[in-house]
Amino acid sequence: MKRILVTGASGFLGWNFTLWARNAYQVTGAAFSHALEIEGVNAVMFDVRSQKEVIAALSDARPQIVFHFAALSRVEPGEKARGLAIDLNVTATDLLAAQCAQRGIRLVYVSTDLVFDGTGGGYRETDAPNPLSIYGKTKLEGEQRIRERGGDWLICRMASMYGPDNGTNACFATWMRERFEKGVEVPLYIDQYRCFLYVHDAVRALCELAEHSDGGELYHIGGGQRTNRVEYGKAYASAFGYDKSLIREISIHQDGKGHLRGADCSLDSSKTQEILSFPLKGIQQGIERWKAAAGGAFSDSTGKD
Repeated sequence: MKRILVTGASGFLGWNFTLWARNAYQVTGAAFSHALEIEGVNAVMFDVRSQKEVIAALSDARPQIVFHFAALSRVEPGEKARGLAIDLNVTATDLLAAQCAQRGIRLVYVSTDLVFDGTGGGYRETDAPNPLSIYGKTKLEGEQRIRERGGDWLICRMASMYGPDNGTNACFATWMRERFEKGVEVPLYIDQYRCFLYVHDAVRALCELAEHSDGGELYHIGGGQRTNRVEYGKAYASAFGYDKSLIREISIHQDGKGHLRGADCSLDSSKTQEILSFPLKGIQQGIERWKAAAGGAFSDSTGKD
């Protein structure tokens, strides 16, 4: 089995990815602030901002592929901590890219649909980015640093994801669930569109792209359906038996935060879909698969849950 290093392995996507990857790879899962405990995974702790620690981790793990998930990955924290966003999303990415290029290691970098301003929607890889938030700007700069360093890299822009979490790092659906269970109002944007992506699809797509695509390529990975947050919330509530009447429709301009994510950052994932062995799910299929997944984890090494 190939050796891989996963940064940010205790995060939402990183944790789901590592659960699957342990069945297909020799995995070193790296975390920083939250210790990682997954059977069959070599768990390490290091700071991706430290050149000394990055070099040591690469020397010890000797990975053939690095999946780089570590980031300041939310919009609001990025606005409040610009320096940290730059350190984690730009400087650390540049450092890791340089070391991977020197060692001939394939680097798979997870970026975001929020590199776009949301004025168009259905964005292709060839469309010009124009991020609105510090998070989007720093992730785009991370992309640029990787290109400048050269080597064997893939950049994967991900849509907003949902699915099982580890109780430490969650997704927006977890926030909804907590409010539904408390019986309190669930405010959701009616005028903000994304291609919400089931996290197990994200995991499988990243692995298949890493294994079957040429280096130096950019890919968009989104769910098979463009929808707004209200529509997603209603589908989620129906599947899990929550009261849909708790959902309150609001505009992205009402709370002073939604505009930073743009009105329509939906992705065209047709380039990615041509390579994948499975269809990227729409929200109904994705939510139902999530609900049916035993324990919220993949059941076998094929990635089928």
